[in-house]
Amino acid sequence: MAAIFVSLLRRQNLLVVPAFLLGNLVVKSAMKILISLLLLGCAACVGGSALAAASLKPDLAEHLVWQLSSRTNGGSPDFTGPTDGSNWFQRAPRLAPNFWLRDVQNILAMSQGRLSHGGIASCADYLTPISPHVCVGAAHTGGGVGSFNVWLRPDGSYYTNIITACLAPTNSSDILLMFMARTNCTFAKIFPNAVGKLKYWRHPAATNVIPVFVRFHQGIGRTNEFHSTFVSGSAALGTFWHVPGQFAYGDYSRGDLWVGGDSGGAAYAIVQDEAVLVGCAFGPGFAPAIANYTNQVNAAMAKLCANRGLPAEKVTLYDLGDFQDY
Repeated sequence: MAAIFVSLLRRQNLLVVPAFLLGNLVVKSAMKILISLLLLGCAACVGGSALAAASLKPDLAEHLVWQLSSRTNGGSPDFTGPTDGSNWFQRAPRLAPNFWLRDVQNILAMSQGRLSHGGIASCADYLTPISPHVCVGAAHTGGGVGSFNVWLRPDGSYYTNIITACLAPTNSSDILLMFMARTNCTFAKIFPNAVGKLKYWRHPAATNVIPVFVRFHQGIGRTNEFHSTFVSGSAALGTFWHVPGQFAYGDYSRGDLWVGGDSGGAAYAIVQDEAVLVGCAFGPGFAPAIANYTNQVNAAMAKLCANRGLPAEKVTLYDLGDFQDY
């Protein structure tokens, strides 16, 4: 029984939960542990093994908080730099040495900017690959057919890719797809539409843990040489704002908002040590959630591929089946 109890604690991330989550989250998770133990006993008596197994799945919102809170000790919200304080890199972009998310898979999926006039302009033209040839960004930035975008690899090297065509999916808000000349080195999965499934979104009460997401300040006007990250809660997929009591970390020098120059920057859920794309920055607290436009995006991707004699590519939704509330 002791071994089972320890295993349950690990599944609930309570063995190393930070102090700021103690209280409501711990009490809530402890109740789950007791319920899970009871269900295990019931399963042994009545053959309800499936019910017991389901009860052991972690809570998704708690997991999203844990994935971020577990990385803040000694880490910095600084992302890439150095910049000159406007929209240009002073030198070749590099990852901040103590960037708090540097171990997260695909955290560098988003491009660092666009080659322009012998330098790298890092303002309002970020792209995130979502298939071997197709990237997604913000339509209001224009797309940039014929331009070279720059990506930073984890080892510090770079690769470039050129945009050969753009297409906005039908009735898809500010989403723009860009077809690349070569296959992308990596691409991000898409966070599914969990609206109505996460407990906080169903019942936005203080007793429910708030799902949190990582956003990026990539724009002009920073005095810090490095671009930065910040964490926001979410009331609905793609809508972000700071809720009192939520887990908060990062650069809030401009409030809990994207600002001019951040357009097209990724909003990520960090799930099981992987950056999973929600959408690309459109307004101060909004990114059109790609999962809400999956059919339109897939149709547009298929058209882009067909026009170039390639098999249709489509987005990959992240499988949230390991979580109890999805």
